[in-house]
Amino acid sequence: MVEFSIPWGGTVIGDAGPYLDDDWSDMYRKFFSRDRTTQGVLQDYANELEVTSPGALQVEVDTGAAIVDGKFYETDAVVPLAVVAPGAGDQYYTVMLQKNWIGANAQTVRVALYGPVVPPPAAPLYGATQVDGTIWEIPLATVRVHHDNTTVVTDTRAFAKYSDAYPVAGRQGSTTGNTYWGTAGVNNSVPSGNIIKQIGCRNVAIGNGDDSGSAIVTFPIPFSTEPFVIGNTRGTGVMSAAVKCHPNPEFVLAGGVTMEAWAGRLEGSAGAQNVVINWIAIGPKA
Repeated sequence: MVEFSIPWGGTVIGDAGPYLDDDWSDMYRKFFSRDRTTQGVLQDYANELEVTSPGALQVEVDTGAAIVDGKFYETDAVVPLAVVAPGAGDQYYTVMLQKNWIGANAQTVRVALYGPVVPPPAAPLYGATQVDGTIWEIPLATVRVHHDNTTVVTDTRAFAKYSDAYPVAGRQGSTTGNTYWGTAGVNNSVPSGNIIKQIGCRNVAIGNGDDSGSAIVTFPIPFSTEPFVIGNTRGTGVMSAAVKCHPNPEFVLAGGVTMEAWAGRLEGSAGAQNVVINWIAIGPKA
């Protein structure tokens, strides 16, 4: 198949059907997920298949919907899951959404519970089985049951997402379009293309007696040009209440791939300190 379009009426002309279920599944998968190994839960629909523990030895999956490797799944009622008292020590479970081609549950998507296992690293947690034509799973949560039957849920859902595009209604700067987002000016434009937002935290060490420090930040996903960057600082580690850092860090951009983040001492002792720089970068994806 070089070029293909769907759906069309009839069964003869052009790309008309009949269509296989895989044709529809592939279309939905491409619509709703960039990473079919983890993504799938539909955000803001019902209760988003959240896994909770309403009490000791109680686990349930709330209402919601998902696309599991192209198959639509929905539950309009809470799905209860059975965990057992560990007796001694702690035990772990993994909650999955399972798309199944085989066995008694063939041609279904259902909640699946795996476990118990003893705590890692004595035994690994169950990983998702992902074999086309057999079983394909995406994770919802891990569950830890303590020796006193206290039950703790860790959320591992990844929501369905078509792209990383971030809507920006307008931009003002020295240029229009998608070049040099970080330079000042009064030209107004509406950005085009795939605009993305990335965030991060980076530790910067200010040495004993130094007034400032810096660290190189490599963006997780490269921008096609210098992005728009804002940020703030917060102290951590050896920083004391008597030592203050300037609240506004400086960013020296090197194209759309890296930037140097600077933190400066505002007042206080000259001793070494660590500063965390929180940053947000918005711009066109490379």
